[in-house]
Amino acid sequence: MKPDILPVFSKCSVRVSQLYPEPQHALRLWATYMENVNPVLKLLHTPTAQSTIIGTILDPQASNSSSMALAFAVFFAAVTSMNDREARESLLENRQHLLRRYSAGLNQALVDGDYLGNPKVTELQALTIFVTCLRAHDTSRAVWVLIGTTIRLAQSIGLHRDGMLLKLCPFETEIRVRLWWHLCLLDSRSPEDHGFELTLDIFNQGPRLPLNVNDNQLYPDMKALPEGSEVWTEMTFFLVQIEAAKILHPVLRTKQDSGTDALGDLMTKRQMIADHVRLIEDRYLSNGNMDIPLHRAAFYHYHTACEKMRFMLQLREELYLQPNKISDNPDHVVRQSFTMAYRVLEGSYFLLTKDCSMHFTWIFHVYTQWYALAYVLRCLSFYPRCRETDLAWDLVNKILRLIDSFGDGYWNGSSTSETNSIWACLEALRMQAVQRRLKGKRPQNCTMSLLQQFHRAL
Repeated sequence: MKPDILPVFSKCSVRVSQLYPEPQHALRLWATYMENVNPVLKLLHTPTAQSTIIGTILDPQASNSSSMALAFAVFFAAVTSMNDREARESLLENRQHLLRRYSAGLNQALVDGDYLGNPKVTELQALTIFVTCLRAHDTSRAVWVLIGTTIRLAQSIGLHRDGMLLKLCPFETEIRVRLWWHLCLLDSRSPEDHGFELTLDIFNQGPRLPLNVNDNQLYPDMKALPEGSEVWTEMTFFLVQIEAAKILHPVLRTKQDSGTDALGDLMTKRQMIADHVRLIEDRYLSNGNMDIPLHRAAFYHYHTACEKMRFMLQLREELYLQPNKISDNPDHVVRQSFTMAYRVLEGSYFLLTKDCSMHFTWIFHVYTQWYALAYVLRCLSFYPRCRETDLAWDLVNKILRLIDSFGDGYWNGSSTSETNSIWACLEALRMQAVQRRLKGKRPQNCTMSLLQQFHRAL
């Protein structure tokens, strides 16, 4: 039975306190959140959030709905970061059962708090944590809609505006700006997930970026904000993510130019990437310690994003030079775009399997490289077998197995519920590649319609 972890936002017969974990399990979940989630999802101010979470653990029935919503979101995130064995050993329950239970608790707490009519920052933090983690389980359009709902609720309380202009205190201003930019980061994934336009213009709208500071530099009664640090802080990983998203969309944005103008534009964008790499390495990555797993993960995460941009620009150049042409010539050497897509998948696989991201594997499932997967599978349906294609075939299958196993089989089933979903597209392309490898010939029917959402980005 497929677990229902999508929020229904309706009243249920069970009191929210009945869904709360035992105190010792709640403490374990908070500790897991701090170890596995907080470093890569730096949304909360840990000292104040910990007071809220401990308060609900001590007396869940006396806690308000906003605090309960945040607690359940934290519990859901903590379980998301575990595998089934870890959940059973530490919490004595099945992982999928825990996900259903804590998402139901979040639903009920949000409804009790009238989150639609009177949204609060704490409730929006809870919803943002939840939907971020939900993307690791489900890539359906329902999740994209939920992100849009959260963005609209945030805008309804002015989260997209500078808090100082709204006469808010420095501490609240900084917490709000963290939340807003995380919503921008979530929205930036929608074109690749579904082929839709951004809900937000993250380049021309909204407040400044969050400060590069540690949580102990912020406190509720502070009269002024500290200066941003030039060394690695608890916020650096998050800021690198934001900076990568900010460069991604202007680089991949298309315009209707002639072939000559388009090729010149590609050269300009390649230079944009090179300049951005130097900026981010000087500002953030050069200050990290590659012996620290989080710092190393940030380095590979950012450079994988840059490899993805270079791959897509290369593919676009090939399409300009040879429009609407895919070679099935047995003597054809694999294109440079295929090699570059393979490098993107190598970076993705590294982040999903290596020790540097051991505690943070869940977040890299959120960053599945759909474009590179689809393109490599498409090429494998046409290219003859050779060393390069055999390596690519093995790597693609490893990544697809990791995606499926992370959700204990749930991800695969949920995504195929939509005929135009990413998973349905990849599965169709994979079957074509299987046919090519087994029969040694080109499939008769190329599933071009399923690739249209990917082509919009090219």
